[in-house]
Amino acid sequence: MTDPGKKKSVGSPMFDQQMLLDALEMAAFASIRGLKQPGRIASELSEIAKKATTGQGVTREVGIEIAGEDLGKLASIHASLSELVSPATPSSIRFTKGAYGLWSSMRTIPMLGAMTVAGIISITLYIIVCIYEPSKDSPASTFSLLTQLKMLASAGLGASFYSLFTANRYIVSRTYDPTYTVVYWTRFLLGIISGIILANIILENPSTLISNGEKAAVSPEFLKQLGPSTLALLGGYSSNAVNKILHRIVEMLVTLVEGNAKELVQTQQEQMKTKLDSGIRKEKLNMAIELANIFTESGSKNPDVKKLLDKLVNGLNDGKATTQT
Repeated sequence: MTDPGKKKSVGSPMFDQQMLLDALEMAAFASIRGLKQPGRIASELSEIAKKATTGQGVTREVGIEIAGEDLGKLASIHASLSELVSPATPSSIRFTKGAYGLWSSMRTIPMLGAMTVAGIISITLYIIVCIYEPSKDSPASTFSLLTQLKMLASAGLGASFYSLFTANRYIVSRTYDPTYTVVYWTRFLLGIISGIILANIILENPSTLISNGEKAAVSPEFLKQLGPSTLALLGGYSSNAVNKILHRIVEMLVTLVEGNAKELVQTQQEQMKTKLDSGIRKEKLNMAIELANIFTESGSKNPDVKKLLDKLVNGLNDGKATTQT
C-alpha cells in the first residue's frame, strides 16, 4: 500500500536519474575548477542525492524516481549549474573524466588513441620511404611510387597533427563531445586527400594557382622549392586551404570557357555582317547596271536626264543614294 504522505513523482524514473547524475557531475566539476556556486545549490543537491541513495521518498522500480517537489528543485539546480560550467556540458565532463595521463586519456577517449596510432604510422612510413629514397638512376615507376608514398605519409602527418591539436584544445577545457568523433575522422581523411592533391598540383604546374595579370604573393619557384613532402604536409594540415585552391582553379577554367564562347559568338557576328554587307553591295551594283541599261536603251539625249541618272548610280555605288519625289 502506498504511503499517503509521500508525494507522487511527476517525471520518468530514467529521466530523474539522468538529471540527478548530470547535476552531480557539474557540481563536482565546478568545485574542482574553483567556480563560485550559490550556497543553496550544494545544500539542496546534497539533500536530494541523500534521499535518492537512502530511498526516502524515492521509488527504485526503474532508475530513480524523485518526488515532485524535489524534482522542481533539481531542475532549477541543473539549469544554474549548466550556465555556470558552460561551454562544458554534462556529457563532455563525464566523457573526459579521468583523462589526465597519456595512456589513461587514450583509454578514456578512443579517438585520441586511434589518431595517435595514425600519426605514428604516418611517421614510420615517412622514415621508411626516406631510408629507401630512390636515386636519379632508379626506374621512373619506382621513383614515382616512392614519391607518392612520401606524399601520403606527409599528408597523414599533417592531418593527424591538426586533429590531435584541435581535440587537445577541447579536452583541456573539458568540452570534448564524443558525438563529433566522426567529424575528426572525416577531417583526417580529407587532410590526406587534400595533401596529395596539393602536392601533385604544385609539382605539375605551380602557375595554376596564379591568374593571368595577378601579382602572386608567393612565386611558383618558391612553391617548387618547398618540395612535395612539405606541400603534402601543409595540405594535410589545412584541407580548407586546398578546397579554396580547387575552387580558384575551377573559376579560372570557367572564365576561360566563357571567354572562348564570347569570342566565338563575336567572330560569327562579324562574319554574318561581312556577308550581309557584301550582298547589299552586289545588289546595288546590279541596280546601277540596270539603270544604265535603261538609259542606253531609251535613246534619250537629254543631258539633265543623264546627269540625274549618273547621280543615282554614283549614290548606289557609294551607299548614299537618296529617294527623291
